[in-house]
Amino acid sequence: FPALYKQKLDRSFRGKRPVHFHGGKIPMRGLTMRKSQIEKVAKEKGADLVGCADVSLFPRGADNPLNPRYYLPDAKSVWVMGLKLNDALWDKLTGTYDIHSTNLLSYLRHYNYDLLDFIAVQTARFIEDQGYDAYPVEARTETKVQMVYTGFFPFKEAARLAGLGDYGKSTLLITPEFGPRVRWVSLITNVEIDGSKSKKPVPKSNTDRVCGDCTVCIDQCPVKAIHYENGRPWVDQRKCQGYMDVAQNCALCQGICVLGKEAALRRRKKKGT
Repeated sequence: FPALYKQKLDRSFRGKRPVHFHGGKIPMRGLTMRKSQIEKVAKEKGADLVGCADVSLFPRGADNPLNPRYYLPDAKSVWVMGLKLNDALWDKLTGTYDIHSTNLLSYLRHYNYDLLDFIAVQTARFIEDQGYDAYPVEARTETKVQMVYTGFFPFKEAARLAGLGDYGKSTLLITPEFGPRVRWVSLITNVEIDGSKSKKPVPKSNTDRVCGDCTVCIDQCPVKAIHYENGRPWVDQRKCQGYMDVAQNCALCQGICVLGKEAALRRRKKKGT
């Protein structure tokens, strides 16, 4: 800044807590925001589910991509936004390469993930306007390692830590509202949320409580990639990915999940009310 302008800027912000920016100073907002403020913006932009979790609940380590502070060094909270996919798309899946699987794949690529990224970026812009920083993690951040696609950031685990659901036997995150018919995006911020709920330890995952005796996803998986042993769900990723490559997005486990079908039925019963 020119020296005269900088002097005026300094006088204007005298007595306020400043942060330095390009040689000048801008006022720093309060240290916390209300959860409802960010949640309102995310839902206005299209999110169906919104939650947040304190960074202390995530793995540690500055070089660990699973740690929010790998992306934003002074991160305090992680916001998770979920977008429900249309039920009719899931209902038609057969687990084979057909028009329904390719249609869902195109829907995910050209609508769902794009909208998730839009929601995250627009919410990040709102947070920045309040004087904070926000790092939106792209919904499609993934790389193929040993023939298996691996996400850079743990979106499902972030959603679980935010209290939005728990793991089913398919290892998908099951939500009370929509079952597994949701895809996720995360937004890492240095906003500290008012209240202590986001800092409370999350109960240990309990798949038995979520799924009970149901084994539909295990029984109907075309390549028998889904397993549930000693209370722990796991998927043979090579089998799953290998078949996904052939079927062009199988996703049958999401489509046939009983909890997803029940959620769709509840929605359809509202028709005309």
